[in-house]
Amino acid sequence: EAVEFAADRFLADTLRSRLRVTSRIEPTEEDIARAFDRLNLGAIREATGDWWAIPFPSYADAGAAHRALLAGERSPGSFPGFERTRGGDLLTDPLGGYLRRMPLAEPLVVCLSDGSCSVAQIDDRSITRTTIDEKRDDLRKLLSRILPEERLTDSLFEAEGVRVDTALFRQMMDLR
Repeated sequence: EAVEFAADRFLADTLRSRLRVTSRIEPTEEDIARAFDRLNLGAIREATGDWWAIPFPSYADAGAAHRALLAGERSPGSFPGFERTRGGDLLTDPLGGYLRRMPLAEPLVVCLSDGSCSVAQIDDRSITRTTIDEKRDDLRKLLSRILPEERLTDSLFEAEGVRVDTALFRQMMDLR
């Protein structure tokens, strides 16, 4: 079994190397866009913003403060622990994940995994993502090497009529 496995591995590696040397495929814009999305290359490079936050030990306390703010009974600065941040880094702040997604100029209650909650409001934010234009050349080089192998594999799957038993797959996953 070990010899057969090693022989299969050798043949597969040889075929892969041969395809990469002799069968270069120029990727289309669609191939590049699909790879950009699949590899999640549009990641956030930089995220900054202006916000304020008021920490609370529990959701109940944060909820009461949130209601008082919405009713106009209190201002954010009247709560102990109020902190305003200007030009802060939304990638390193513990509330950053919420602040990057929440609507502007609307106070919300956000809770962290440690059980603490805050009432926070983001007033301005700037998010810079990696663009497909910045990654196009790298993706083109990568895809020109691997597309021959991918296309060959796809054609072999189509020729063999591979079928996935989704019912059995779900049954196996339910056992976990």
